[in-house]
Amino acid sequence: MEKKEPKRILYIDLLNIAACFGVVVLHCSNTVFDYRLNHTWIFSLLMQVAFYWTVPIFVMLSGATLMNYREKYSTKIYFKRRFIHVIGPFLIWSTVFLIWKLCTGELVWESWKTTVSWYLGNGIESIYWFFYPLFGMYLLIPVFSMLTGAGGKKILYYILMIAGGYSCVLAYLPDHFQIYYNAALFSPLANGFVGYIVLGWLLSKENLGKKMRCLIYGIGVLCFALMFVYTLLQSGRDGTFSYTFFDSSGLTAYGMAAAVFVWFRYHDWSFLEKEKIRRTIKTMSGASFGIYLIQMRIIAPLIWENPEHNGIRWMTVGAVGIYLICMAIVFIVKKIPILRRVFP
Repeated sequence: MEKKEPKRILYIDLLNIAACFGVVVLHCSNTVFDYRLNHTWIFSLLMQVAFYWTVPIFVMLSGATLMNYREKYSTKIYFKRRFIHVIGPFLIWSTVFLIWKLCTGELVWESWKTTVSWYLGNGIESIYWFFYPLFGMYLLIPVFSMLTGAGGKKILYYILMIAGGYSCVLAYLPDHFQIYYNAALFSPLANGFVGYIVLGWLLSKENLGKKMRCLIYGIGVLCFALMFVYTLLQSGRDGTFSYTFFDSSGLTAYGMAAAVFVWFRYHDWSFLEKEKIRRTIKTMSGASFGIYLIQMRIIAPLIWENPEHNGIRWMTVGAVGIYLICMAIVFIVKKIPILRRVFP
């Protein structure tokens, strides 16, 4: 039997909005991966680093909001909601873009096996890569949800230690220290996205004192500086873009995501508590997934396929405009009875 839904949490909605906008900025500053030492490239690197916490935050929000689903509804309803709100729209829009790309010649149909491979291997829309590890996390959450009581906290910290330790330390050994190992030595839990699910839950529930919050903020700032300075210098030495810290489950991503999450949770948002403002925030947050799904149909022709649109203006004002256009499209579609289900 489904229980009454809890009141929406303001900072969760704000984080969702911020992460969604941040993803748009990341895709609008994609020129960073084509190394050219000039002001535009440096600014694109700054934008990438400044918003690199966005994908981790999306996963952390799933952990923060879903780990205690048993208090609200059954596991059957949990999976039903995941399908209706995430998997279903993902399949619908993957199919829409598959048809689009077949018609435009971006993809060439060969056989039904090729089509199945496109769906299973993220061969349709590149930015949908994020959903594949997320779906894997959805399968783990019913297990992790059994640990949300007082007796399971130590186990969750243990899982975080394994996942975070591997992603933040061991993953760098082969390429940068020439220390090699057999991955079979490590637990299947040694996965950065597993760590984000658990980290999101813990940071949403633990009462962090001022000293601990300042420590987390400090780590976040250091990770930001490390990612920016190292990438700037190493790319200059190599003459090509350095991907060392551009790993969504790597050291710097973990540090910045934790700092951003904690700041949003503990910041005083009382000035946004008016009913009309809360409704607006709720509506904007509810559009985030839809914006993520359709953004590339605007970004690709405007920016990715037009090198002259890779300037600073497109990374800032352009990103805001694209975000608002996508939001307007989502709002309009949600008003149409037949089409509203294509967006959660």
